[in-house]
Amino acid sequence: MARMSRLYSDNPIVREQEAAKYRVFHKDLPIPPKWRKEWDDLLGGRKVNTGLDWPDSVLSLLRTRKWPEYTFGTANASCLVVLHRPGGTEARLEEDTFISPELPVLGGIPHAHNAFWWDPRYNGSPTYRSMHRYMEPAFSRLNNPWSQVMTTCLNPKHGRPGEVDLRANLRAVKKGGLLDFLVELCQPRLVLLCGRPVREAVARGHWNAPANVEVLKCDHPSHQHWSRSGGKVRDTIERVLFS
Repeated sequence: MARMSRLYSDNPIVREQEAAKYRVFHKDLPIPPKWRKEWDDLLGGRKVNTGLDWPDSVLSLLRTRKWPEYTFGTANASCLVVLHRPGGTEARLEEDTFISPELPVLGGIPHAHNAFWWDPRYNGSPTYRSMHRYMEPAFSRLNNPWSQVMTTCLNPKHGRPGEVDLRANLRAVKKGGLLDFLVELCQPRLVLLCGRPVREAVARGHWNAPANVEVLKCDHPSHQHWSRSGGKVRDTIERVLFS
């Protein structure tokens, strides 16, 4: 129990340190070939399948349902970032933009999607560039910034700017849905609800975080006004997670 309490400590630094004792991927899961360089860069020579086996409490949750598309991060993330949906068109869906594995990681490192997707050499996504600009400094006290972040999209289907599928969004926020699942898995201390469609779905679906989880409603991170609220986002991360 002491080990589990450290893995989900109120202090993200302790969470990162404790997670580093565990395997990065599931047991015997190899580095995904297409993204091997990205994972190799993050691992720095570490083997993905060395370390403790993942806790039964984590594995049992992952066995209960298929891992949701466009959800990337660490299994004990202190911060859950909720976005609306992947941008672009259905054609982009065929480009295999996932940085596998399409599962959480542990091992005290970020998911390669979070760590690399902000970089124009890999994707050039304005969303991830904005997230990186304002969130990474807030996590600078960690050994690996982003190692305590989980990101998810309410609707995994690609969509054009302005398209909103309220039905899909409400499925994600219903009792026992995506948000409940990720909160139960990661036990975050902070949830960022990014953008109007996300905030509206949460309000209309009457989703509530557990009492010990703080929720921040903010702009979408690619929005031009996020730069003005970015300081507030960073301040909230630092106050909730590191004060």
